[in-house]
Amino acid sequence: GLPMRTVSCSQYLLFTFYAKPGSVERCPVPSDIALTCILLACKIEETFKRIKDILVAAFLTSNPDYDGDRVDISESLRTAVVVYEEDVLRAIRFQFN
Repeated sequence: GLPMRTVSCSQYLLFTFYAKPGSVERCPVPSDIALTCILLACKIEETFKRIKDILVAAFLTSNPDYDGDRVDISESLRTAVVVYEEDVLRAIRFQFN
């Protein structure tokens, strides 16, 4: 699991992103933004989690009956999370220098 501070931070990031006008049009898949917010919260709160760990946990949560040995995460999902990272950072007015 994740520490409560990290979970709270990810919720704040998600809320802030969707509070911005036009955010729904920029990201048609809400789960991608949610995963991006979790990844960013881990970075902000210094909770060590690899992107693969987050994506596998999300897959297993949404597929509780999966009993396979290995979970293959698509490269497109991984890329989407990384691409949306900049959108979330812009929503919180992160200063890119």
